[in-house]
Amino acid sequence: MAANRLEGEVEITLDKRRILKLTMRARALFSQQTGISVDKFVRLMVADLEAGNTPRYDYLAAMLWACLVHEDRLLTLEQAESLTNFAVGQTDLERQMAVIQKLIEVWNLRQGFRPEDLKKEAGGTEAPPAQIETLRSPNA
Repeated sequence: MAANRLEGEVEITLDKRRILKLTMRARALFSQQTGISVDKFVRLMVADLEAGNTPRYDYLAAMLWACLVHEDRLLTLEQAESLTNFAVGQTDLERQMAVIQKLIEVWNLRQGFRPEDLKKEAGGTEAPPAQIETLRSPNA
């Protein structure tokens, strides 16, 4: 199973290799669970990170769940929450940041942004603020 980036898919290794996909259903599930839109969640998450704060874990878990339910319709929010323990990283914060980076990547792809578009080219202009390439740890 390989991620099809043209379809907005991003591979993430958790308990096994999985594919994140931000479908319309995923957006609806996330909004139903949290009461906010995916776009608002991304803005809040980026603001938290830029302020040196850790994003709300309940929103992060809901986004992970919503982006994984396409491959496992029986996956529960509680199961998705526990999957973050399998992300690459030695500490809880490192694992959380690994998941955040993949969620931002899938969001960027669904917005039509590609990582190569995010890099400033010689003589080019800065990428718009909505195009997020990498995130730093809140403790960085």
